[in-house]
Amino acid sequence: MDKDNNLVMRFVKYLALINIVLLLYTAFIKYSPYSSDCFSCHNQLFMPMTEVAIALTGALASLSIFLLIVFWYRSKYVAHITIGFTALCAVFATFLQVIQFTVKTNGICYYCFIAASIFYLIFIIILFQSIINKKIFTTNYNATFK
Repeated sequence: MDKDNNLVMRFVKYLALINIVLLLYTAFIKYSPYSSDCFSCHNQLFMPMTEVAIALTGALASLSIFLLIVFWYRSKYVAHITIGFTALCAVFATFLQVIQFTVKTNGICYYCFIAASIFYLIFIIILFQSIINKKIFTTNYNATFK
């Protein structure tokens, strides 16, 4: 593993940590009934989950991405799982943003939009790293993380 790849993966880990903090803050804002930071947070979605539960689920997903990136170089199967999981997170974030743009009438939640953008950025970087490094095509899966 060269130095550039290590820097990119470290950047992705920091993005996942930023997303965890942002989504925990979003859950706090959505939980607080007197918050004026987000004007679209107090509308109910048509989903059975509350918006606080969705934000906490996003924080848990970001934590899972962070842990998968930590173990990225352990096995090629971890790389496959990481790519699939980040793609799933990006698709679900798209679903939630489509709901926000179409169902809610009084605007978007900027915190949720930024978190969804970070999920997409993580997915694109992970996919790019795996294609450039041919991580998903190699058979040497006993490489150690240094």
